[in-house]
Amino acid sequence: MKTLLNTSAPGSYLFSRAAELSDRSNDSWAENDYLPFRVEPERGFLRPEECVNVKVIFSPLDVFNYKAKLSCIIPNLHPDQKPAEIVIKARSLMPYCYFDIEESDYLSNGRRNPCLGGVGFNQPPDPQTKVLEFNVMGVGVTTTKKFNIINPTEQNYSFSWRCDSMVTKGALQPFHCPSLDGWVESGKQTEIQFSFTAQDVGIFESFWTFCILEHDIETPFLLLGVVTEPSIGFVTSHVNLTPTLKGIKTSKQISLNNNEDVDMSFSFDPNSLFSDEHLEHLSINPAAGIIPAHSEQPIE
Repeated sequence: MKTLLNTSAPGSYLFSRAAELSDRSNDSWAENDYLPFRVEPERGFLRPEECVNVKVIFSPLDVFNYKAKLSCIIPNLHPDQKPAEIVIKARSLMPYCYFDIEESDYLSNGRRNPCLGGVGFNQPPDPQTKVLEFNVMGVGVTTTKKFNIINPTEQNYSFSWRCDSMVTKGALQPFHCPSLDGWVESGKQTEIQFSFTAQDVGIFESFWTFCILEHDIETPFLLLGVVTEPSIGFVTSHVNLTPTLKGIKTSKQISLNNNEDVDMSFSFDPNSLFSDEHLEHLSINPAAGIIPAHSEQPIE
């Protein structure tokens, strides 16, 4: 049988011990309590010489040490054979802090370049690292992300954020946290905010650590900025206006195409519409606007 349980693995350092947060004894789990185990498939048909993989799923609703016996009921089992049984042991833990965050698959799906190091020289990131990803289109854009941290314990505690990445003297740090220290009451939550300013096209990383001072707990974070240029532009790279006489206007229409999956805003710099000596100028219509996704905007 194939199982998803691993009772020999130690708990994460972000989690508390079960005995500290559960007021139930090991003998208080009755058969009529919520059963945190589920088996897939629950029933089936097994042909001669056939093998089937059974998946056991553990979904606890309480902090507790669980022990159960999984029995396979076979109606046509030979009387001399014992029923197939397996003992299941599992432990549920309560985190000291819960991060209400949509994590990126940057590390888990192998999107990160393995040649890049972590906090230390040529050291890979901690497997427990949480990734907060910023996807930005265009340079000079500042994007803000907010998420809540929740204290599910019975004690108040303070926390702090620490940037572990080295920053060149005089260089601008693209990632910013306006509040590096805070306090979370028991059973409450507080909002965390990070911002990222895109200074160039490419991938930018910054390693941070979340610290709970009272419990000496540290959780690694990787702030990731992915900056791309928007796929928006004119069909032609130049415009030839027909010759005209002084005082008589001439015009031509071109198309501005948006190849992105989202609407894009645009505007023309008024200072770029004059000749070198400001003797002549161009009139653009419209001078600003929004182009829907996968569409074009006529510009005259």
